[in-house]
This record gives sequence, C-alpha cells and structure tokens, in this order.
Amino acid sequence: MKNDADHALGWMAKADSDLKTLRVLLDADLPHDTACFHAQQAAEKYLKAVLAASGRAIVKTHVLVDLLAIVRDLHPRFEASAEELATLTKYATSSRYRLDFWPDREKTEAALAMAERVRQAVINVLPPGIHLAAENETS
Repeated sequence: MKNDADHALGWMAKADSDLKTLRVLLDADLPHDTACFHAQQAAEKYLKAVLAASGRAIVKTHVLVDLLAIVRDLHPRFEASAEELATLTKYATSSRYRLDFWPDREKTEAALAMAERVRQAVINVLPPGIHLAAENETS
C-alpha cells in the first residue's frame, strides 16, 4: 500500500466484498452459517480500516470488541454496539466449528444489518478522502 489512505481503502474493499458475498448467500437462500461468518469478517475488516487510516498497526484478532476499544481510543464517539459486535464475533468460530450452528434467515438478516451499521459508523469517522471513496464503492 502506498499510504494510510490506500491501506484503509484496501480494508474497506475487502470488507465490502464480504458484505456482497453475504447478500448473495442470503438472496439465494444458501448456507446461513457461511453468510453469518461473512458478516463477522466484514465488521472486522471495517474496524481495521479505521486503524489503517490512522496509521495504527493492524491488530491480529477476530474479537470485535477488542478492536472496538482501539477504535474508540482514536474516535471516542465511535457509534457501534459492543453487544452487536460480541454477537458477530461468535460467528467467526461458530460457523466453522460448532456443528450445531445453523442460523435461520432472520438471524442472518440481523447479522447483515449489524455489519452494515459497522460500515456506516466507520464511514462516519474516516477522513474525507477515504470517506468519499468508500461511499462511492457502495453497492
């Protein structure tokens, strides 16, 4: 990556890819466990975009509330629900390792909505150049 802005845009693009995949899975009524995994991945990458935009090291964790704490150190008024992020965090492992994890459409739609709220919260704190580029990439 050339600079912090490019790095952040790279994270946003990867996160947007996860959201698009989630929507395709949901629209086609394909496996909801996999779709929920992509919701967690999108939220994680959006939060990491904030770190990248700020020139911070990217923390190697899938625990979204840990990332939220770092993001809030940078942006104290960052609007994301720790409760929702805790729910999404479970999807990182539940979808892959819990043999009894089979979410229904309603739970998957809720996961999509949570990831979309994280995306909007991130866009709200990104510097103007990154903010505008990320908004232009939306669906």
